[in-house]
Amino acid sequence: YNCFLWPSLSPVAMSLTIIFGLLLLPVDSNGLILAWATLAGGVLQLMMQLPEFFKQKFSIRPAFDWKAPEIRQAGELLFPATIGTTIGQLITYVDMFFASSLAQGAWAAVTLSNRLMQLPIGILQTALLVPIFPRFSRAAGEKNYEEIKRNFKVGVVSLWMISIPMLVLMLCFTEPLIRLIFEHGRFDRRSTELVSVALIYQAFQMIPYFARDSITRVFYAFHDSKTPLLVGLLAIALKYLLNLWLVQGWGMGVQGITLSITLITFFNMMLLGILSKRHIQDLGFREMLAPFCKLSFAGLVMGGVVWLTMHSLTASPLKAWLPLAPQIWEYMQITAASVVGILSYVLLALLLKVSEAEYLKERLTGRLLKWFSR
Repeated sequence: YNCFLWPSLSPVAMSLTIIFGLLLLPVDSNGLILAWATLAGGVLQLMMQLPEFFKQKFSIRPAFDWKAPEIRQAGELLFPATIGTTIGQLITYVDMFFASSLAQGAWAAVTLSNRLMQLPIGILQTALLVPIFPRFSRAAGEKNYEEIKRNFKVGVVSLWMISIPMLVLMLCFTEPLIRLIFEHGRFDRRSTELVSVALIYQAFQMIPYFARDSITRVFYAFHDSKTPLLVGLLAIALKYLLNLWLVQGWGMGVQGITLSITLITFFNMMLLGILSKRHIQDLGFREMLAPFCKLSFAGLVMGGVVWLTMHSLTASPLKAWLPLAPQIWEYMQITAASVVGILSYVLLALLLKVSEAEYLKERLTGRLLKWFSR
């Protein structure tokens, strides 16, 4: 029904409700405030979608026959998909098992680095997958494979274009960001270093993550939820072997756990891409290679620009002229370097003629002209 705004924004309601609940209400060592805030956020998430639901003249009362073949077909699709959502949790238990043999704080470092990863991933993934899945489904029903290929390429490359500068900033400013967010109370300097190391090895997961989840939606569009489920089950076994090799064999510790997370995501992406040929001969990976290389090059240049900007600002006499606290000055430098780096990245992406960057520029220019013409 082309209603994307509230389904995309409603997950934010839960996060904001939890944040405000923990900030405004008194400290509760039993965790009841967190539990009630989570429940309230879930209710709010539902309520935000109800106005559009009723506007489309839907009814809460089921108006279908449970024995209808379409309902059975939906169940056959949803049951493996539902089981598949638990695979991430099963992999978490594998990581917990190996982290329990490491130094104190190892599992907390893995968990917190994953939380930092999920912030950009969660926002971008929701923004893409909510509107793109119905397009995949419609095109699959019409056997319009070129449309699936076009939407897949545009969606994934657009996410790569946005996520690569996020990855660069995450790698450049790992410790300062973690220090700002977490280093309070008993979360000390050692904790910051531990989470930083874990995040560096996990940050590269961002690249295959979007492609993997987009390919999974292509399978769902063809009413195939069993293949992603089987690939996920295979990933659990492989994750155990990788942890055994990296954590215990090579002695990499926390780094081994987070590195194996990234490797597993690459594995899932590659295997799903190969198996997708059962439904669609070509998803356009060859055509995506050129823009990916261009964006990666732009990201490397951006990293150099960020480093040079930080180095210049550190040696600048402005620090002596502005009587600011060292922490405030540090984050001012990070902000300035990030802005300069992102501008250089966007400019280089346009110069390299990345079609998605040009499309984004045209859309933004059109919106701005329309806004100023009012």
